[in-house]
Amino acid sequence: MMTQNRLYELLPIFYRQRDLEQGFPLLAFLNIMELELNILEQNIEELYSNWFIETCEDWVVPYLATLIETKFSDQTSHLLGTARLQVANTLRNRRRKGTLKSLENILYESTNLPAKIITYFVKLSITQNLENINLNRGKTLDLHSLNNLELINTINDPFAHTIDISAGGSNPLLMSNFEIIANGKYNIYNIGIFLYPLRSFFIQFAQARHIQDNCYTFNPLGIDSPLFKPPSNNQDNQTSVNNSLPIPLTPSDLQHLTKPNTVSEILVNGLIDRPPLQIFIFLDNGSVIDVNNYPNLTLQVTDLSKWPNLQEINNSICVDIKCGRMVLPANLKTNKVLVNYAYGFSAEIGGGSYSRRQTLSNVRGIWQGNVSQLMTDATRDKNSFSSLTEAIQVWSQSDLPGIISISDNCIYNLEEDSNIQKVFKRKTPFSLTIEAADGCRPCLLGNLNIIGYSGSKLVLNGLWLNGTISVAGKLQLVIFHCTVWNKKAAIKTLESSENIDVNLEVRIAHSIVSSIYLLSDKTVLDIHNSIIDGSNDRNQYAIASNKHLNKSIYTNCFLQLLQHKAFSFWGCVINLVDSLNTEVDNNWGPETKIEQTTVIGRTKITMIIAANSVIFTEPILVQKRQEGYISFSYVPSKSKTPSQHRCQPDYSDSRSELLQPFFVSRIYGNPGYAQLSYMTPSEIFRGAENGSQMGILGTLSLSEKLTNLQAVFQDSFPAINT
Repeated sequence: MMTQNRLYELLPIFYRQRDLEQGFPLLAFLNIMELELNILEQNIEELYSNWFIETCEDWVVPYLATLIETKFSDQTSHLLGTARLQVANTLRNRRRKGTLKSLENILYESTNLPAKIITYFVKLSITQNLENINLNRGKTLDLHSLNNLELINTINDPFAHTIDISAGGSNPLLMSNFEIIANGKYNIYNIGIFLYPLRSFFIQFAQARHIQDNCYTFNPLGIDSPLFKPPSNNQDNQTSVNNSLPIPLTPSDLQHLTKPNTVSEILVNGLIDRPPLQIFIFLDNGSVIDVNNYPNLTLQVTDLSKWPNLQEINNSICVDIKCGRMVLPANLKTNKVLVNYAYGFSAEIGGGSYSRRQTLSNVRGIWQGNVSQLMTDATRDKNSFSSLTEAIQVWSQSDLPGIISISDNCIYNLEEDSNIQKVFKRKTPFSLTIEAADGCRPCLLGNLNIIGYSGSKLVLNGLWLNGTISVAGKLQLVIFHCTVWNKKAAIKTLESSENIDVNLEVRIAHSIVSSIYLLSDKTVLDIHNSIIDGSNDRNQYAIASNKHLNKSIYTNCFLQLLQHKAFSFWGCVINLVDSLNTEVDNNWGPETKIEQTTVIGRTKITMIIAANSVIFTEPILVQKRQEGYISFSYVPSKSKTPSQHRCQPDYSDSRSELLQPFFVSRIYGNPGYAQLSYMTPSEIFRGAENGSQMGILGTLSLSEKLTNLQAVFQDSFPAINT
């Protein structure tokens, strides 16, 4: 540490005494010199610090980047981090250049996707030296191990393969679901690069959906969904560790389950180690069975694509990890079943165990209630409830705006109490928010009928709803991070004979919603970063008028009768169906504003205010085409829309007929649902306004990540010619 007057103190005492007699002129002079000395020393220290990327000044970073030939891109800065971080990562990886671990880190840093690299040389079948056996090489196929047979041609393939010398095309890169390999998969000089554009979401104490007898699905909506490996507790470091890769569960993952914690231990201390699967059975007598820690029950992995006869199951719990189904023994009289498991999806939308802290309500001076089925009596107060309907009824007795927070992952049946429908039909304005606590994903079963008066507002946040939301009156309906799924309609205009003034505003963001049927009269629909799926029925629309829903039911009935030849007067029936369709064509859906959304199904609306970065899989019909616009979107042929700006397909191009999006899956419940495949043409895959892909997953920047991947190959994989 520098001291004051240090130059003056270096002088002999004789000069300092003479300076004292003359009023310290020498001291003043040396103090001025000392200021310059301090500046000089500080500059020398800064020059030394500028030798290192960790401590250098900001203006030095570009010069260090030039020395190591690191190139920056403004389009990928949000993926790779700051310039200082990119240079630091480049230096670190080049020190370990050539090792598999460094290559995996490079891939993760350039794409933000979990990566795994496999050397296929160790998978080749060779004759080993008996005096030096390598147990890490591929082994002979064991037909007795059925669980290991499912690992063939996966990243965990334990078996040996013969050499593959098949020749590829001019480009040695073959990509299939982000798996990159060179010519001939199993060869001496080949490595396999696996990238995973999915995420694994871990659900704790989620209530399984009861289907029939002792048959359950892990998904609370009752649909098939594969089970995934749970992510590591450190969410920020989910890179290339095998156990934390977002891949489906295998039977071998359930063979060596460690002794899990009990329900009470998890509630008190939390879940430290996440098991691949944990099942808690609540019996009618009040006792709880932990399947992983119960000697009289065994966990059996089997095929449950067709529900079996319960009489054939004895003292074993059958689980289908591919479909997400579970069957309990017939002698178990269960009250409910809770499970700890993980599922896979590509983005944080639709509600789940991810963080939604920024969207949660933080308003004081209002009525607040907490709902949980797992809450103990010791922690319960006057505003704590075990039933959602009970909480809504208590709130309805207050004139204050309300917030009801659900802090578990259980299932709540809205149709158990009909009084809940009366609450949302009262002729007084209300403001209510029903939200899941941060990291929770409760599921509501049943329909909601809501009539608003004088500017009522209902907010749903983080919920899964298996039913229909029917709205009417003067109401603002806001849906954040929700999944509203129903076979017929997720949101529709309430059919009521009452004379009610209509002024509806429906806002949907970061959600997954099936068909929307709303009348055009004073109704505005605003959709952002969501999936609207109308593919449950071939005659349904994704967005259309409520009247179209009623007519399509009759049309479907007549079409089914035609197929079964139930009528002999074919001409009359065909004319009747045509007349129904003609009446339907006179009904249009609401005015709509839509952005960064994937619409699966047909769309028929009155006016489109604006549409940006949207994928319409089926034709869209707009009644008022003099107003509004569509930009940077995919609009199929036979659509009738207002003016388009840089949309696809561009019919001036000869390839326009070939331009269409290809999805990994269009089936809800599949991990790759609504995700664009790499086979999608670049005009769509990179056709959004920000250069990313159109549709819901544009925020993931997969196209930019692949661009970064190609650039990384030139430096880290010089043997691969990209």
